[in-house]
Amino acid sequence: MINNVVLVGRTANEPVIHVLENGVKVCSVDLAIVRPFRNANNENETDFIPINFWQAVAENVDEYCGKGSIIGVQCRLSSRMVEKQGVKYKAIDINADRVIFIKLVARNKEIVPIPQYKSHTVSFPVKSAYFN
Repeated sequence: MINNVVLVGRTANEPVIHVLENGVKVCSVDLAIVRPFRNANNENETDFIPINFWQAVAENVDEYCGKGSIIGVQCRLSSRMVEKQGVKYKAIDINADRVIFIKLVARNKEIVPIPQYKSHTVSFPVKSAYFN
């Protein structure tokens, strides 16, 4: 089966890294992606997609990316059941396996040079036969 999503956009917020109780690092960022078509008012709309980065990828995003950085992300979708106020529903998470830094903006709004190709592939939690 194929579970692969590729997104390119700007980080809409400052990355914040968290360490879970089991020691796993996770960083969540909303990725702003402009739709390629115009609405009825002849305006482009923007989607804000929440992305979860894990372990080494989370550390790199937290270290190098500020709000407004342009990044490419290779992701996979995962689903889980959530219960709120007695109602169960399915939540879809977008988990990044790989990130490419295209144009970085530091947290102080300066454009920073791209580090020497610092892209990581993380198998979390399932290895894929398609990506080494």
